[in-house]
Amino acid sequence: MSARLAILLDEREETARSARTGGAGGGGASGGGGGGGYWRQEPWDGGELNIGRTRDNDLVLPKGNVSKHHARLVFHEGQYVLSDLNSTNGTYVNRVRIKAPTVVHYGDPIYIGDFVLRFEVAPAV
Repeated sequence: MSARLAILLDEREETARSARTGGAGGGGASGGGGGGGYWRQEPWDGGELNIGRTRDNDLVLPKGNVSKHHARLVFHEGQYVLSDLNSTNGTYVNRVRIKAPTVVHYGDPIYIGDFVLRFEVAPAV
């Protein structure tokens, strides 16, 4: 079955910070009542996705706590692999800071700066 990958972004400063640190701030990644924010879909059809603050990235997250070239997501041999590109504030998957390329699965929360990213499978158009 053909599918494309969409990335959902949740810009919730308090939620992302709390979820990264495992704190009990104003609502976790799955809770409501956090810092407000919004969700948006960014289509991605596989290959390589560069994530960072500057415009030369495929996915731009324009916040000061996101490094210029923060992380890279690739689809390789049937798996999605996320790498931190020596960012200042780190990249987190399931509340754990990654130190090496890490396989991510649908539904795994990815924390980059004040952003929470999640995978969602959408039918091909």
